[in-house]
Amino acid sequence: MEEHETACGGCPHNRGSDVCGAPQQQTLLANWQAQAIALFGPDTNNWEFVCPGCGRVQSKADLLALSVFDENADQIIGYSCIDRWQTQECMQIGGPVLLTITPNDIRPTFEFNK
Repeated sequence: MEEHETACGGCPHNRGSDVCGAPQQQTLLANWQAQAIALFGPDTNNWEFVCPGCGRVQSKADLLALSVFDENADQIIGYSCIDRWQTQECMQIGGPVLLTITPNDIRPTFEFNK
C-alpha cells in the first residue's frame, strides 16, 4: 500500500478522493493503441488495465462479463474501476495516463498491466 500511496495521491483508500492524483503522462491515441497491441494483441477485450486506486487488474472482457455495460464498455474500461459495479470497495475514476483522442478530448486513463 505504501507504494500506491506514493504513486497515487488521490484515491478512496488513502485520502478520501476517488480521482487519481498520480503524476500524469500524456500519450496519443495511436501510440497507446500500438502499445496495447504489442502487450495484449489486437482484441481489445484482452487489454488489461491496473486501477491506480486498488491495484486490481481488469479487462474489457471482465467488464462485459457483468452483462451491464455492453454498449458503454469502451468508455468505462481503463477509466473507472470495475469494483464500482461489483464490491463498491474502490470507486476510482481516471488514471495517470492522459490519453489524447483529439486536442479537445483528453481522457485520464489507467496504465496497462505490463
